[in-house]
Amino acid sequence: MSHGTRIYVAGASKEMDRAKAAMRDLEASGFVITLDWTQQIEAVGKPDSELTGAELIPHAVADLAAVAGASIFLLLHPENESTGAWTELGYALRCRNERAASRGRGDQLEILISGGRRGIFWSLADKHFPNDAAAVWYLRGRVGVP
Repeated sequence: MSHGTRIYVAGASKEMDRAKAAMRDLEASGFVITLDWTQQIEAVGKPDSELTGAELIPHAVADLAAVAGASIFLLLHPENESTGAWTELGYALRCRNERAASRGRGDQLEILISGGRRGIFWSLADKHFPNDAAAVWYLRGRVGVP
């Protein structure tokens, strides 16, 4: 079953199992994951701090392109330290604003956050959920998956 709704799931790299679980559930419900960044991290096999700038660039570009290509951005609010997830949220907010400025041409970008709250930018999400399960349940319901 595929309805083709494109979604980017952001989260902390230290919480990859959490992100994998959410992506797996959403994919099983017919969502198209624009990029499974957990596979990139596993393929590289070492932390970002051990990579050169030249090695990091293609990953950063791919992540941002996947955010821009999504109809839904879901941030799994990091329980651990994360910079990438918050950077991706900022980029998603920018993409949403650019799409809104284009006066409805193309898909709009809906921004959802599951888990805690932190900082002022958290307040700019379209919807908030107490946990990942509630966010996935909401998304499944939107596309008619029980």
